[in-house]
Amino acid sequence: MRIAIVTYALQVGGVETFIKLLADYFQAQGHEVDIIETVTKGRWSETFEAAGYSVITLLPNNYRSRIHHAKKIAQVLNNYDAVILNDAPYAQAALGLLPEQTVTIPVLHMNLTSMLRNAAANDNNWDALSAVSPAVRDSVLHYGVEKKKVVCIPNGIKVAEQWPKNKYDFSQSDFFQVVYIGAVSHAQKGVLYLPGIIKEALSGGAKIRFEIIGDGPDLGNLRRRFERDCPHADIFLHGSLPHDSAMAILVRSDVLVMPSHFEGLPLVLLEAMAQGVVPIVSRLPGCTDFVLEDGTNGYLVEPGDEKGFGEVLFRLYKERPTLTLLSLRAWETIYKRFPYIKTGSSYLELIEKCSLRRQQAEMPKRSRTIDKTLLGDLPRFPIFLVRPLRKALRLLGLFPQPVQEPLLFEPHRW
Repeated sequence: MRIAIVTYALQVGGVETFIKLLADYFQAQGHEVDIIETVTKGRWSETFEAAGYSVITLLPNNYRSRIHHAKKIAQVLNNYDAVILNDAPYAQAALGLLPEQTVTIPVLHMNLTSMLRNAAANDNNWDALSAVSPAVRDSVLHYGVEKKKVVCIPNGIKVAEQWPKNKYDFSQSDFFQVVYIGAVSHAQKGVLYLPGIIKEALSGGAKIRFEIIGDGPDLGNLRRRFERDCPHADIFLHGSLPHDSAMAILVRSDVLVMPSHFEGLPLVLLEAMAQGVVPIVSRLPGCTDFVLEDGTNGYLVEPGDEKGFGEVLFRLYKERPTLTLLSLRAWETIYKRFPYIKTGSSYLELIEKCSLRRQQAEMPKRSRTIDKTLLGDLPRFPIFLVRPLRKALRLLGLFPQPVQEPLLFEPHRW
């Protein structure tokens, strides 16, 4: 079977890890896999290619229209038996042009309004929508997608057969090894809580080495706050690192801190637990509490509660033997519930189920049209003309003013 895993670009993050592991599993099962970028060449694109993955980058032509680009993508996707979409609006718009037998599955990784809108659109032309967690699934249903068309397939990762820290002594160092990995963005990740969390733990007498891996819009502000609130602490801001380098730091860490405001099903949480790193994370219903049981395999703290995070961190610093049991249970959770093999097999089963439905003509015929609602303003015009033309039309009162949509889809706000 030929499978296309489609995204807008291979940037740095959890979605890219998901794509890599899914490709690994499909290829291990004997399937041919191409990863297709549809907007730009991402920062991890060359890394994927160097590792042996087949990456196809389809770039828009500024002198042609967005409709033209969607049609070009459709021509490429015509060659596949199954298409898995990851926030790829051009490809999502083109699904109506694919062959009747091609199975198409959008994956929703997070309930960002833009990602939800992209994944749910053009629903007559896709087979099933996969949500990565119960929280994301519930957002899809609140958005109005039919329940029978939505499945929940949790993310999974590679996990060792044995507990990685079985020979590790959590009391071997006076310093507590703590790590944060993710985008340096307060809006989603709550990174500006980190100085307050560390300050709270240090005030009790904890000795902490804190390593921060990631880049983003709040990096400068975060650095200044650490200089102000924790001037003598061992804080290391590494910026963005290759995945292998980030994992090397994660492996030697005792605790992961993740004070996010919202997530889908964060791969870094699963990766940390798989390495026996004890997580202290925000309590996000249907997401982190889907993975963690507070006090059993990690800790859940209310978002924004710097004092609560800091107190848990200090308590673990003082009670090192507790870490051993928590570490073992964290690894066991991932080993039993979230191996990438389970995720990959679930997608193959879904593809086979949808393929059978298509063979039995249980799915509606494809529309043979482009869904222009996914292509932005003025999709028939050459891309380089869209901004100046839109601006001119607005000055003449012939085009509506932009309406800012909420960053996060929250049913009570709609």
